[in-house]
Amino acid sequence: AGLVDQLLAFARQQPLQTTVCDLNSVIEAMRDLIPGSMSGTIDTRFALSPDPLPAQIDRGLLESAIINLAINARDAMEQGGQLTVATRRREDGSAEIAISDTGYGMSPETIERAIEPFFTTKPLGKGSGLGLSQVVGSVEQMGGRVEIDSEEGVGTTVRLLFPPNGDDAAC
Repeated sequence: AGLVDQLLAFARQQPLQTTVCDLNSVIEAMRDLIPGSMSGTIDTRFALSPDPLPAQIDRGLLESAIINLAINARDAMEQGGQLTVATRRREDGSAEIAISDTGYGMSPETIERAIEPFFTTKPLGKGSGLGLSQVVGSVEQMGGRVEIDSEEGVGTTVRLLFPPNGDDAAC
């Protein structure tokens, strides 16, 4: 069922249930869940904007995307490290959630292929290669976009960017 959901999200065929939510509130609600998904050798930090960040999102899809990125980060930090979940308002007005790790990082060639369906850097049986493509499909379906910055040996930051929304958050 999870694989079918991932495929539907990637194909943008999954119906959205969007509402305006404060991205900080979404992260706050996951504050215990994210570190619980990490190993004991990973330090999880949160750096949330002091200002509300309303965005038109499907909360369930966004939460799934955040957990997916956190698990990818965990897998890239086998020897431990730091995971940071941050939010901010960008200069262009968009709302950003950034998931950063101090893991292996990716080469420019790997970054180019990272969102391809079924592409994985994990060993056989350790990943479907759909996680990041699902994240991108879900975020784009919500009207946002994804940016990836990575450097081998330093780590990776995946940014989820959502258009400005001045409405009051309903969830």
